Amino acid sequence: MSKKLIFKEEDIFKKNPKIQDIKTEEGIIISPLNTKNECIYYLDNEVSFRIWELINGKNTLGTIKESLVKEFNVDEDTLKKDLKNFIQDLYHKKIILKC
Repeated sequence: MSKKLIFKEEDIFKKNPKIQDIKTEEGIIISPLNTKNECIYYLDNEVSFRIWELINGKNTLGTIKESLVKEFNVDEDTLKKDLKNFIQDLYHKKIILKC
């Protein structure tokens, strides 16, 4: 089991330059560079697509959360928990890096 890390709203993340994202009609496949057959993560819904777009090395977690609350009209507490879990998962799998 992965250790839970504590991230703050002012933390900023960027995509690992050693991965690529491949957009398909069904979702986004995340794989190591130059490898189209190895999927290390799969994004399959509109919220995860938007989070992926917002992870750009500039946006804080707080900014990402605020954007999602406005765009998707979701409960802020639920979103905060889900966003933390999603970020933790991407971070543990080395898909994103903390700036």
